[in-house]
Amino acid sequence: MSFENDNGGYPQFHDSITKGLAAYLHECAPKIWSHIPDIAQQFPPPAGYAQQVAASNPFRMPEAAATQSSRLTLEDVRKLYDAIAFAMWRYKVAMNAHVTIVWSMMNIEPQHGAKILGKYLHEAKKWASVGLEPHEKRRRMRLGWRLHYVFVHENSPGRGFHSHVLMNIEKEYRDEFEAWSRKCLERLTRRHVRSDAFHLTWGYAKTESEQIEQSWHWFRYIMKEYDDRVYFTSQEKDGGSRRASPRNVLKLWPVRPAIDIPPMDRCKASHSIGAKAQEAEGFRSLFWSCKVDQPYTEHFGGWKLQQLIKTLQI
Repeated sequence: MSFENDNGGYPQFHDSITKGLAAYLHECAPKIWSHIPDIAQQFPPPAGYAQQVAASNPFRMPEAAATQSSRLTLEDVRKLYDAIAFAMWRYKVAMNAHVTIVWSMMNIEPQHGAKILGKYLHEAKKWASVGLEPHEKRRRMRLGWRLHYVFVHENSPGRGFHSHVLMNIEKEYRDEFEAWSRKCLERLTRRHVRSDAFHLTWGYAKTESEQIEQSWHWFRYIMKEYDDRVYFTSQEKDGGSRRASPRNVLKLWPVRPAIDIPPMDRCKASHSIGAKAQEAEGFRSLFWSCKVDQPYTEHFGGWKLQQLIKTLQI
């Protein structure tokens, strides 16, 4: 479909409505039919076209400048490590789903994308705990579950601003959750969510040990923007000290270039597995002991021991 004539240009416009329609298609066709390759070339600007610039709102607060690095700190690495380990220790839950949302592909600014992610995760917890919609409950029953998650914001030269989320999803509701997630994000963003802008990867580990390893494999991946210049030191039994890089100990993915982002939480965990929940349960992390390079099943073992103590009422 094109408004061009045989000479490659537009015919003489005498109808302002027709000219306005051509300008509209030139501006909006790439957004409406984003799935069609080279759609913008089908609707070149008409003669005399000048793009309308929206007037600035004097009452609107200016967008915050990018003043902080998107590089993760040692505290960020520890925070998410403890959250995932606590989910294993307390709830015997491994993160079996990896969600990637590329906000730059939807032309959404970093601060706006961070706010939408918060709303999406809040609704995801409610969807998981409440179950189906009222009209669907009449057809069949679905038990809810407690959703835990951790997320990381990244801003890279090739991909732009995007977010990684690790969470636990009940296997029998994977398809439903993925379909619901797309509808939820389309409602929150008010635009079509392209297939490459939202991607959900499922973990298909069968055994308990495979589930644990899959969870930590994703953790190593989303920590790839950790700042290599930071080290931590632990005390050894012989009185000496050990200085090591978390990247080497945790076997994190190779570092990638990062672009500054506006002030925001670079990473976060749900309240159910956050620092306050860990403190309330008396959770003791292995992070600072430099034992994180040992098999991660120690946290699952701690959970089993805790349940045994509660059963025996010791």
